[in-house]
Amino acid sequence: MKISIKFSLAPGKASDLPIRMRIGYSGLRLDLRTGFVCPPDKWDSEAMRMKTGTGNRYHESASDINRELSRQEALIGEILARYDLDGTVPEPSVLKLDFDRRMGRLRKEDDPDTGINLIEAFARYMSDPANVLESATTNSYIT
Repeated sequence: MKISIKFSLAPGKASDLPIRMRIGYSGLRLDLRTGFVCPPDKWDSEAMRMKTGTGNRYHESASDINRELSRQEALIGEILARYDLDGTVPEPSVLKLDFDRRMGRLRKEDDPDTGINLIEAFARYMSDPANVLESATTNSYIT
């Protein structure tokens, strides 16, 4: 499977633009957020990284951001290599979910593979005493 990973600034007019990772594989394309922003004048389009010795408004250095971009690029490569060994091509939504899971971006409640459904979530919500309404309150809602 041929893979293309490119980093660029997301289009916009703000002073700091989000850094986007665009992944192309098997005729599919996926855009992912990297979690970083960069001023346009501090972005090197040729190298697809921040210019060395610079930083963003959140006081994140270019070297830290570039290191994380390389880590994310390697992670996508690992994930797609695993799919390639299985002989499958993941849908972009599946690849995004797998990437977010491996990056630790998913809360357990948001992960569809945790097996929690609506009924279980509601039961957990109602088991918290702070969420249970008093009978007088429910009567006032009814009338």
